[in-house]
Formats: sequence, C-alpha cells, structure tokens
Amino acid sequence: MIDTGHLDAAPDETKKDFDAALIRTHALTQATEALREAQVDRITTIGRLTVSIAPEVTQSVAAIVTNAQAARHFLNRRPPDLDEVRQALDCIVRDAYRASDVIYQIRGLLEEAPPKRERAEINGAIRKLLELTRDEATKTAYQCGRSSQSHRRLSKQIGCNRSK
Repeated sequence: MIDTGHLDAAPDETKKDFDAALIRTHALTQATEALREAQVDRITTIGRLTVSIAPEVTQSVAAIVTNAQAARHFLNRRPPDLDEVRQALDCIVRDAYRASDVIYQIRGLLEEAPPKRERAEINGAIRKLLELTRDEATKTAYQCGRSSQSHRRLSKQIGCNRSK
C-alpha cells in the first residue's frame, strides 16, 4: 500500500520536512567526503613517512650485518681477537636498539594517540652527533690546515646545522 498521508499535509509542513531531509542528506554527503579526504591524506602521509624512515632502518640493519661479519672475522683469527669481537657485538646491540627505536617511533606516529612528552637528554644527543661527525670534521679540518680552535668551531657549526 502506498502512503499518501503526506498529500493531505499542509504545504508548509511538507516543505519543512523536505528541507530537513535535504539538509541531512547534504550534511551526510559532506561528512562522507571529508572522511574520504582524511583517509587519503593519512595514506599519503604514511607513504611519505615510510619513504623517509626506510633509509634509517636500512642503515641500522646494514650496520648490524657488517658488525656481525666483522665479529666472525675476528673470531676466525688465531688467536681470536676477543676485544674486537666484544666491540663488534656492542655495536650490533646499539644498532639493533636504534632500529627498534625508529620502528617504535613509527608505531607511535601511526597510532591515533596523543603524542607523548618525553624528557630529552640533550647532552647524550650532542655526544652522539659529535661521534657521528667527528671523523669527517677532523678530516676536513686537517685537509684545510685549520687549527684545533677552528676545528672546535667547525664541530659546533656542524652540530648546529644538523640540529636544524
């Protein structure tokens, strides 16, 4: 049976009902489109994040493999060089933690939880930075004939540039 009750209603009521239905439909369409755009933005962001972080993880894994091969080499010496093996194993552990930290940070970014505020240990970060750049800075300083004072300034500048 067809409902014809609305035909007996006053024209103003029918128009109000139609307008309300039209507004609800429009709002639903807008919400659906906004959700679709948010999903596309999230997928795009995850893709960009993956591309930017992949080298960091790859570098850590490559360092682990290299240090494991070095440890094997030091074990094959006669007599085995246990100090070198120990150092290689320490590097493996450090690089494994580094890769794990990167993956943990990625998970944190992808979860829909508010970011955690953590206390930063700036001195340790600066030490790591100097450790990573010391060889190159020393090589550059000696090639250019700089004094040790300008070498210190160069190290500070490299640290400032890397932290930006």
